Formats: sequence, structure tokens, C-alpha cells
Amino acid sequence: MTLNAAVYGKKFDQICDAVINLLGSTEFHNSEYKDKFIKEINAFKERGFLTVAFVGEYSAGKSTIISALINRRDLKISADIATDSTTEYPWHGIKVIDTPGLWTERKDHDAITLDAISRADLLVYCLTYSLFDTTTLDSFQRLAFVLNYQTKMMLLVNKMSAEAGDDEEKIQSYTASLKDSLSPYQLENFPIFFCDARDYIEGTDNKDPELIELSRFNKLIEGLNQFVAEKGALARLDTPLRIVLCYLDQASDIAARSDSEDGAFAQLLSNMTKSTEKNRQVLRGAVDGLLLELEQQVSKLGRTLAQQIGISESLEIDLKKSELTIQEYCQQASKAFQEAIENSAKSIKEDLGKDFNSSLMDTYVNYATAKLNHIDVSQPDVAVGLKRNLDSLKGIASNVGIPIKEALSHTITGSASNYASAGGGLAKATQVSGSALHSVVYSTGKMVGYSFKPWQAINLAKNIGNAVAVVGVVLSIASIFMDVASEVEEVNNEKKVSEAKRDLINEYENIAQSLVKNFRDELQAVEKERIGQVETMISNTRIKQEEDLAVSNGTMGKIVAIRKSSNELLSDISSQKI
Repeated sequence: MTLNAAVYGKKFDQICDAVINLLGSTEFHNSEYKDKFIKEINAFKERGFLTVAFVGEYSAGKSTIISALINRRDLKISADIATDSTTEYPWHGIKVIDTPGLWTERKDHDAITLDAISRADLLVYCLTYSLFDTTTLDSFQRLAFVLNYQTKMMLLVNKMSAEAGDDEEKIQSYTASLKDSLSPYQLENFPIFFCDARDYIEGTDNKDPELIELSRFNKLIEGLNQFVAEKGALARLDTPLRIVLCYLDQASDIAARSDSEDGAFAQLLSNMTKSTEKNRQVLRGAVDGLLLELEQQVSKLGRTLAQQIGISESLEIDLKKSELTIQEYCQQASKAFQEAIENSAKSIKEDLGKDFNSSLMDTYVNYATAKLNHIDVSQPDVAVGLKRNLDSLKGIASNVGIPIKEALSHTITGSASNYASAGGGLAKATQVSGSALHSVVYSTGKMVGYSFKPWQAINLAKNIGNAVAVVGVVLSIASIFMDVASEVEEVNNEKKVSEAKRDLINEYENIAQSLVKNFRDELQAVEKERIGQVETMISNTRIKQEEDLAVSNGTMGKIVAIRKSSNELLSDISSQKI
């Protein structure tokens, strides 16, 4: 059994290999496309679209777990401190990271591991059946709540079979013990799994399905799959897949040049694709900026309130008021979000308008017009293809609402008599004023404007209530506004105040991250409805043209096959939340 992320990565590797073989063929041997593609993809693979760091005490079996996960038996495994540096294991686009044990006498190990943790997408904190001791509990709480990694952590109890007893009973006992150890924090905030990696390795090597099942390792992999999906890590594959499609467009342009003026049409579609992709990246950049500001505002609010614990008697009131403050921040962000979308709509219209009013468009339209006016009756497929291409251009222009210059409009609507008689022709500017995209812009604006309230999706009142409860407990137990009776009570009060500050900051950090996620989900919906709609029309037009040419062009046939695989994977990945 493998991670779904690894399955996606393996498919991506296969697509990349196919593109490299394509660009290395005779038709492209004088181009620099192959070397440039390899360089770009390798740069992406150096990062990996998902990194999972396994961290924890030195004896928790991290190396054994990774050995079981990636099916390699040459990893250094020992009961002592076997790992003295981080080791990254590439696995179909994923990187799993083995790290030294934390909080031993080796301070250099701590520094190495903490650096790996800061760069990882997800963390798997590994324990043995002994669970937390004083050191490991402090380590876990420090990572989760002081360094604030709790939102990307999961707990894994390894070496289950080292302790006698029924697994289900042991799991119940372990769970209860972990709850007690983590109190007042909630164990339910962390995905938790139980397994025995060594049993899984032995069961796999000896083809023993019973031992594999007893190891519970497949449940760990299922849990990782779910965690990856929830965190949206797979959406990172979107970018390199678009790199692939960009190179396929360039390869298609070259392959189509040998097929008369079809090369002009292929180049025209490439230019349109670049226009839409540029707008996608600009929109994402604008949204990233406003979301960074929102996250910082909410986090700063939490830190400011936390500093008032033990000082301000009106803190509970201030906490409740903070809900309105956060809503104001969200409304400001929503307004900026709306402006970014409106700017994107204008930019798409302008950029594609330039493509439609270019000399390249004139070249193709004149070619198509002349061809249709003088087409041989024995060439029905050619006529169908040309009509379909002109229809596609008409549909794209209508969708975006592009005013087409009068000469070009007249050429398409009036000159191609055979085509015009069939009801073809590009719409004039007056015909697209109520275009599909115009309506989409309006409806999307309503969707993400004032009606979009990201704080409602996370139950902001509940989060603020948790913060109030944290402070209320401290005030009632610690009596921090009264003179302390003894030094012992003073120390206890200081500790409780410190813990409450940390908890309060974490609550607001969680609020900030949840709000950001809601905006990103909304952005994904907007991209799909706005840019994706136009992009799909352009892509479908290109695919049909390539399929027509593939009948007599072997290179184009390979391009069609790779593009189909790439689009299928992109569609699958796009179904994940960003």
C-alpha cells in the first residue's frame, strides 16, 4: 500500500519522462526545450511537492518506519542514536525526512532536527509504547504549542508488539494515558496512530499477510493520506503540471508548423494560454499578499491580548470584543479580495483582446477564410476542422466579452461564404456586451463580496469562547489580582499565567490559519469558475486541433497522449483543497 501522494508523484514522473523523450526526438533535437524542461523540473523536484519529517526521541524507530514506508532495507537502523544528520529520501516526488532524536545531550542534533522541522510540510512525532516521559512530553509540547507546529503534526506510537497484551486494549490504555499527559491540551487535536514498523517489514519480506495486518501499518498510511488531503499539500503539484503543459504547447507549435497555417493557429492558442496563466499567477500573488496581512493582524491581536493576562481586569470583555475586530479584518480582506478578482477580470479581457486583435489572428483568419471559400468537396474533414476552430474563437471571444476590431469581425462574418451560410462567424463587439464572462464576473463578485463571511465557517464565537474560558480558569484559580499568600503560590500563579498566555496565542493562531484556508478555498472556486472556464475552452480547442493533426503526424500523436495524461492528473489534483 502506498500514499496517494506517492501515486500522484509517480504519475507525474511518468509524464515528465514522456516529455523528456518527446523533446529529445529528432524533430526537436536542435531546440533547447529539453534541457530547459529538465532544469525547471529538477528545480521543482529538489523541493519536492510534499515533505514529511519524522521526529521524536532517538529510540522511537523513525528510521525503521521510513524503511517500511519506502520499502528500502539499507537504511541505518540501531537501538542507539543511529541518525546524526537529516536524510531525505525521494519517493515519487515526495520527500520523507529522517531526523536525529530531539532533546538528547547532542545540541547539534537538536539544531539539525529543528531546521528540518521548519522546512517540512507535515510532521510525524514518533513515540514508543512507553509514551511520554518528562523529556519527550516537554519536547512535544514545545513543538506543538510554543513553536506552534500543532496544525501540521500527527502522533505515532510505534513498537506496539514490544509490549504484551491485546492491541485494542493497549490502544485504549495508551490513548487514556496520552490524554492525561497532554492535559489541559486536547489529544483530539492531533491525528494519532498505532503501529509496529518492524512487524510490517518482516510481514512484507516474508509475504505474511497476517503479520502485515497485525502491524497496523496500512492504517498509518491511510491516516497520512487523509492528513495530506486535509492540509491540501497535493495542490502544490498544480505548478509543475502547468510547466509540463507549457512545454507541450511549445512542442505542439513546432510539430504543427509542418502542417501549413495550422502552425499559426497553434501559436495563437499558446499565446492565449500564456495570457490566462499570467493572470492566474497575478491573482494568486495579490491574494497571497492580503492573506499574509490578515494572518499577521489576527496573530498580533492574540499576542496583544495574551500580554494583558494578569494585568487587565477587563480582559474577558476585550476578548469578546475581539470577535468584532477579527470580523473587521476579514471584511477589509474580503474587499481587497474582491478588488483583486475584478482587476483579474479586466486584465484577462485586455490580454486576450490583444491576442484577438493581433497580426497572428489576421494571418489565421485570412487563411481559414480563403480555405473555406475554395475548399474541395472531397475535403469535408478539413472544412469541419476549420469551422470548429472559428467557432471556438467565437466562443472564447463571447465568453470574455472582447470587442473585436471591425475589419477582423467583418472578415470572419462576411468573407467565408461557405462558413457563414452554416451560421458561423465571430460575434461583433455589440454582440458580446452581455457575454458569459460578464455574467460570471457579476455572479462571482456577489459570491465573494459582502456575502462571503469567512469567519462563519470556523465558528469564530466558539474560538473566542475557548479563549475566554482559558483566561477565566486562570483568574479563578490563580487569583492573580490579589496578593499571594506564599512564594509557592506566586510561582504556581506565574506558571498558570504563562500557560494561559501560550494557550491564548495558539487560539488566535488557529483562527488566523482557518481564515486563510477559507479564503484559499474561495480562491480555488473563483479560479475554477473564472480563469478555468476560459482556460478549458482554449485547451479543448487545442486538443481537437492536435487530434486532427495526429492522424498524419506521429509527433502530434505523442503530444496528444501526454497532454491527456497531464490534464487528467491536473483535474484530479485540482479537486484537492488548496
